[in-house]
Amino acid sequence: MAIDLSQIPLALAALDKAWKLQDPSSRTFYHALSDARAMAASGKWEKTPIAYANVRALAASTSLSLRGLLPDARPDDPQSDRWGAALHRSWKIIAERAGYKGEDAQTVAKGAQSTAAFPIIEVVAIVLGAIVVVTVLYFVISHSAEVVDNQLARGAEEEELVRLHAEADKVVSDHLAREKLAGKPIPWSQAELDVLDRLERLEAQIIHGLEPKPSTGGIGTFGAGAFVGALLLAGLGYYAWKGSPS
Repeated sequence: MAIDLSQIPLALAALDKAWKLQDPSSRTFYHALSDARAMAASGKWEKTPIAYANVRALAASTSLSLRGLLPDARPDDPQSDRWGAALHRSWKIIAERAGYKGEDAQTVAKGAQSTAAFPIIEVVAIVLGAIVVVTVLYFVISHSAEVVDNQLARGAEEEELVRLHAEADKVVSDHLAREKLAGKPIPWSQAELDVLDRLERLEAQIIHGLEPKPSTGGIGTFGAGAFVGALLLAGLGYYAWKGSPS
């Protein structure tokens, strides 16, 4: 199914509606995302509710970026495969270090630290399409305090990984926005690809201590089932906000 870009504003409005109900400072989603990117750039992660929410904002933004990188939207763009793989791989590294062991979505939900994060991931899943939300992102969003306390607030390597990831995610987000205005795909610039190269190199060093090899699969196929399958999170039957997007 081709991506209907006209649904993106509706998705963002719904996400923002859910976001304000769980943000400790009642920020809009984009305010929180801006703060999250600034925190990632500074590397100053403290064990606070704001930091936990900022991690959720970065992960939610990744979901939106992955949606725009799916093969049905960019069938002839091998670089999109690389971007999708790298964005997912960053969170997979963080999640595994925080305790993720490949559990399915329902198992992750049962072990969630707080149900406050559920509406965020549900809106992204339901409005943009559940196929874009991988269990790894669900783990990060629902275990954001653990990610910050045990990883970002303590490990320089993790801080650098999230810094580069946040930079790469912004590159993708901005690129997709330009394409939407142009109404057609736009080639990736060398400056954009340089950001991707840096992220891939760090990921490879963390995982293997080696230089990265070219990606052999895209968002639908990379990493031996990185997209565990559609997360039909609506089936969890949990909504923390009243009403639904129309």
